[in-house]
Amino acid sequence: MFHAVAANRLLMIACLLAGLCSAPPPVQAAGDSAADFIEPRVDRTAFATFLDQLRMDDDQHLVASMLYSDYAAAIEELAAGIDEEAEEAGRGRVQEALAGSVYIEPQELRRLRAAVLGAYQSGWEEADRLFQELIIDTHILLIDTSADDFERALGRLRRAVYLQPRQAGGLDEAYAGEGVDVAQLVQDASIAGGEFESLDQGLLSADLDEYERQLDALLVATAAADRQGRMNRALARIERDRSALRREEQAALARWQRLYQINRQAAHAIGAVAGRNLGAEARQRWLDRFQRACFPWLFQRAMPDRQQDWITRRISDDAVVEEAQRIHEDYVTQRAGMRREAIDLILRGRQTFRIMLHSRMDSTTLDDSSTRELYQDLLKNSGKRAKLDSDISASLEALLTERQRRQMRSDIAAAAYGRRGS
Repeated sequence: MFHAVAANRLLMIACLLAGLCSAPPPVQAAGDSAADFIEPRVDRTAFATFLDQLRMDDDQHLVASMLYSDYAAAIEELAAGIDEEAEEAGRGRVQEALAGSVYIEPQELRRLRAAVLGAYQSGWEEADRLFQELIIDTHILLIDTSADDFERALGRLRRAVYLQPRQAGGLDEAYAGEGVDVAQLVQDASIAGGEFESLDQGLLSADLDEYERQLDALLVATAAADRQGRMNRALARIERDRSALRREEQAALARWQRLYQINRQAAHAIGAVAGRNLGAEARQRWLDRFQRACFPWLFQRAMPDRQQDWITRRISDDAVVEEAQRIHEDYVTQRAGMRREAIDLILRGRQTFRIMLHSRMDSTTLDDSSTRELYQDLLKNSGKRAKLDSDISASLEALLTERQRRQMRSDIAAAAYGRRGS
């Protein structure tokens, strides 16, 4: 299918190989708002990784890089056009209203916001075409790469492209692993210091090959529906259409269920291999890695973590450092249990009751006593986690003098500000 291209595309590539033409300069986008909604979108790093897996000579690699420059310029031009459409739809007025600069009647504001989102959708068909064109044109360059090697590399590129928008919600409590790639987790676990550093990767090849085949097929089949579903949920929230929101959430849960099942099965199969060859500790480290990837928002560093780090680095009194370490170790143990409880509740909500359970959800949408009870249990868990953080933070501060406490607070705040500004 990749060789069925128009003659002019073939001619353009032949010219590039011969050095008779060059890629046009990139077109600057008129802002990043529309760019945030363009899907699919191939970033330069993902494309470079894709090229690294293909057997190309220097000339082919140069032309492929030029093809990507063409693609990136076309995406920026597309974003600029969509930004113009969004402005015509009322984006500027919406921004002013949300900033409090002007007042717009709520019903009119909802209409404008929906119109702006509608404008952002207008580029999807062209983004699909540009993605396919980039793949086809790159494939034409190849001579020595086998069909199987190309399909394997293409599958990895598609995973990077299709999972990236889903991963963007990783710090939201409604996220439960929608963007997880177990193959990428294996790579991360195999670097120096990782739990798979000494594992023969050939032992995982059969499980990984089957996993990549299943995941690629699922992502290709569901990419358009997932993209549209996220937009539809945003529109339903703007329009306060609970029935539409519920319908879209059910569809999203169905897609999540299939993805989570594939990911979980692969993670446990790989964990079993690790357990047989490296022992129970490596297996548990791997399963913990998978759990963190599914619920990254639940595993963010908290204030007691930062305080304990500061005390270890800045306090010279060994007794204070040792006591801080003891307090923090006890905190880590308690927090781990509370995290497990939260994950169990969230998964039970999704798998048993078909609801996207999180502490900030609209509880009025829960229509039976079982789901309301589950929601209350999650709220209690969230409260216990917050109280634990507060209590441990106070215990760590109590080890310090007032001057040390002020300095620790100042340093932690400055570090947090630096991260936000970077």
